[in-house]
Amino acid sequence: MSRLLAWVFIVVLASPSVFAEAGLRFLRHGREIGAWQRDQLSARVPAQTLSVWEPHDGSTATYVGFPARALFDRAYGPGWRTSDELLFTCLDGYQPSIPVERFLKYDGLLAYGRNDAAPFSLTNQEQGGETIDLGPYYLVWNNVKAPELRATRRPPTTP
Repeated sequence: MSRLLAWVFIVVLASPSVFAEAGLRFLRHGREIGAWQRDQLSARVPAQTLSVWEPHDGSTATYVGFPARALFDRAYGPGWRTSDELLFTCLDGYQPSIPVERFLKYDGLLAYGRNDAAPFSLTNQEQGGETIDLGPYYLVWNNVKAPELRATRRPPTTP
């Protein structure tokens, strides 16, 4: 039987358009084990920047956010590393399930903004130039260090 570690993100604010205080809830098998606002997350896991090739608009972008492995270690302890998948729940209800192996092999960042203070959005050329708001969080992968990730097409994951 597959071991699934449920990691659910929910913005704690009433208005999803205000992301400065966006929080995350961490659940294990449906039971909350932690809920932190961004400033609390920053105190537990130092923010980092990551430059990636953004496949949706064909440019390079530098994001700021929390390194995924460090965040998961802090929230769940090392036990998450033996799970098969992580389940994310996004604001719109979308629930991508991502293999733990991917997080262990590649550097992921749970981004909450761009390093250059540009709007936290992108223009998806593959969807007719549609502008997509990325907040409150956007999972990005270091596809500069691991260019094989550029061939892996997934829709933007914005928990």
